[in-house]
Amino acid sequence: MAMRRGTTMTLGFVLILIGIQLNVVQSYELTPRFSNFLSENGSIQNDRQASLNQPFNSPYYQASFENTSFTQPTPLAPAPTKVISIPNWVCWPVLFFGAVIFLHGVAKPRD
Repeated sequence: MAMRRGTTMTLGFVLILIGIQLNVVQSYELTPRFSNFLSENGSIQNDRQASLNQPFNSPYYQASFENTSFTQPTPLAPAPTKVISIPNWVCWPVLFFGAVIFLHGVAKPRD
């Protein structure tokens, strides 16, 4: 299925704008909610370190019955927000690809 002229031009223009944004912005700071999501569903090494640091951070402990003889676990502190740094060269391929798609849409004959 071929893309229509207006769709191609719009996609190219959006890619150009994304390329400009990647050139201007140096890093992205994630929200605390998304940072917590990444830390909970992160790599295995992060989960192992968290389980070593927090002995009560286990699904087996959470599913067990309440026992008052043990000290209750402290609630986990929210993970600090993560910062993603994009390399400087990433903006140029996105920008040029968007320019090619946009110019392809301009050069297309009308349907």
